[in-house]
Amino acid sequence: MLVAVDQLMIVTGQLAAFAFNAVIASLQGGPQAVVENDPSGTYQAGETVSWDLLAGIAGVSVSEGNGHAWRYMLVLCSIPAIALWIGIRLMPESARWHVSRGELKEAIGSLKRSRIEGRHDVLTEVAEMEEARRLEAKREKLSLRAGFRVPWARSIIIFGGTFAILQQLTGVNTMMYYAPKVLMAAGFDSQASIILNVFTGVASVIGSAAGLLARAASADARCRSWDR
Repeated sequence: MLVAVDQLMIVTGQLAAFAFNAVIASLQGGPQAVVENDPSGTYQAGETVSWDLLAGIAGVSVSEGNGHAWRYMLVLCSIPAIALWIGIRLMPESARWHVSRGELKEAIGSLKRSRIEGRHDVLTEVAEMEEARRLEAKREKLSLRAGFRVPWARSIIIFGGTFAILQQLTGVNTMMYYAPKVLMAAGFDSQASIILNVFTGVASVIGSAAGLLARAASADARCRSWDR
């Protein structure tokens, strides 16, 4: 459930970024530049032209443009980052963190804030955390170098690392980061590509929300079966 919520928050943030980028692009009227010199004679010096039209002309030079829009994007993305920093400072520490420091009373208080009363035995859960902490303290730490010497651990490290790299290089991140470029290659102009990218974010939010609801329904069904 926590993984599903985390994924929903990520794609929601991406959708917000795409939407704000589309608004900025619309207010700016798309990327434009002031022609300084056009050897082909298509445009006169000082004329403001869409960057999409200038991109296909060889040797053209520009003096200025509206490429400063990235500054607005930077300011907008810093606002939720600051809010997140403040929110993290206000969040209570987790129960496991308190247990790791021997603060059992604080751990019980932390669990009571996040558990449904009557459905979870907080004292038993804290006792299990304390037992897990004792076992962890006795367990030998496995370094990365030592892990490569263990056959089953080596397989996990190699395959897990390879899949993680491939997912970053060829997975959904490619579309999330470069969707406007893909749409431009498909024939859309730069402004339309930025606006159409919003629909990519909408699809991600819908998919993540559906997965979260399915996960919540499954968890609720298991809880009801345990109650019976």
